[in-house]
Amino acid sequence: MEIENQQRGRRTASSTETDRINFWEIIYPEEAKIPLSSYLPSAFEEMENQRLIDVAQIFIQKKTDICADFLMRVEEVIANDYKSWVPNEMWLNLILDRLTNKYYRSLDQLWFDLDSIIQCSVIYNGEEDELTDKA
Repeated sequence: MEIENQQRGRRTASSTETDRINFWEIIYPEEAKIPLSSYLPSAFEEMENQRLIDVAQIFIQKKTDICADFLMRVEEVIANDYKSWVPNEMWLNLILDRLTNKYYRSLDQLWFDLDSIIQCSVIYNGEEDELTDKA
């Protein structure tokens, strides 16, 4: 076999080329002159992203009675064992922050985070709870 005959670390003409980065080309976030998020493609164009933020803020304002319980991270004072039950916390303000910072690389990521709010409530409160119905 060709692989058996190769010396360790040597490439042959049949080996596949891969992209490699030189150690000296690594840029740490604090050294970046432009935001690192600009290197990665966002799931939404600038106008789409701003429209999503605007719609989310309007929804939260109009449905304050429903959204109030899901705006902020669950505090330990309210539920001291919440983090032991819920492995992946999610709240609306975090989603808004992620939209603002162009965190999402696909629409599925946004939907996953929105669905996570419901799943967190189901895990901690149960499916028949009033809070889960709001979620």
